[in-house]
Parts: sequence; C-alpha cells; structure tokens
Amino acid sequence: MSILEQLSSQTGKRSEQPNRKVAELCIGQKALLNEIAKGFKSKDNKLVGDGAEVMTFVAETNPKLVSKYINELFPLIRNRNGRVKWEAMHAISLITPLNTGFIFSILNELDEIIHKEEGVIVRDYAVQTICNYAKTSKKAATIAFPFLKEILNYWGERHASRVIECLADIISLAPGLKTELISIVKDFENNERGIIKKAVNKLNKGLRGIRK
Repeated sequence: MSILEQLSSQTGKRSEQPNRKVAELCIGQKALLNEIAKGFKSKDNKLVGDGAEVMTFVAETNPKLVSKYINELFPLIRNRNGRVKWEAMHAISLITPLNTGFIFSILNELDEIIHKEEGVIVRDYAVQTICNYAKTSKKAATIAFPFLKEILNYWGERHASRVIECLADIISLAPGLKTELISIVKDFENNERGIIKKAVNKLNKGLRGIRK
C-alpha cells in the first residue's frame, strides 16, 4: 500500500488519526514526503487536503523536513477548497522561519489573502505567517510592520489580538518602532474585547522594557 493510500480519505475514515500515522512514518522515512508532495497534483481535494495536513503535522515537530516543500505548498493556498487552503497555509506558517526570502516575496499576496479571503482559518494562518516572518530579524520586523499595522483593522479587528501579540514579540528586535507601537496601544487600550486587552497588556509590558 502506497503512502497516499494510507491517508484518511483514502481509507474511508473521517478522523485525522490515519494522517497522523502517515506523518509519523514520514518523520521516520523523510523520502515519503516526496510522495505526499506529488499527491498535491491530484484532482481529489480530499487527498490533497490530507497531504497538506500531513505536512502540517510533520512541520509541528520537525519543520526542517517540510521546509523544502514550500514551492509545492504555496500554490495550494489558491485552491477553491477551504480545507486545502487552510492546511497549506498552516504548514507554510510553521516553516516560515526557514524560508524568509520566499515569504518576503509573497508578503503582498498574503496581505491580499487576509484582505479578501472569507475563510477565517485561512486568514488566521496567513496573519500568523507574516507574524512568524516578522519575528525572525530586525529587518523582517521592520518590513512586516506596515502590513501588520494595516491588518489591525481588517475584518472588524478579527485579527487584532494576534497582531498585537506579535508586535509585543518584535519590539525587542526593532525598538525604533516604539513610537508607533505606543500609538497602537492608545488606539486599543480601551477595547472591550478581553483577548485584545490581554494582547495590549503584553505589548505595554514589552514597551516598558525598551529604553527611552
């Protein structure tokens, strides 16, 4: 039985357990990921979604193994199937620190996805991808900041808490952003949503740690 035949949809099971088992096999025999990637060319979106999920499971524990498949994963975010898109985007977010040059080249497309995509999960992982890129260096933080700042108000502040937490994480990398980050705190400090308040408190704490 091929590795693709062991995926959840191919075994007739609706749970993720077969895909997790396949992921374990791929971690032990990394060449099997080549077969998973080849499966992305299938017209069966259930199989493609399973394959992307396997990439995600592997990337959660060993992102290096999945890193080289970013060129195969990226086209999947344009798929019409929601699950295929979010699993691919999730996997990409996890391998972002190992592919900063590639992520830099698609920042505008990620921003477009966040702006236009109706699927919340896809948007969440696209935002996380930009956040993970921003955390890799001072240069990346500075480049990503304008995108993150705009995302704050997208979709009725749906992604604001995630972005503000990210800004709290990058302040130590790019202290030159302090003035703009203080302004963001002022904009959101009276927000009624608890999750946003928590993120703002984290950002405030980070700002207090930066020298004047």
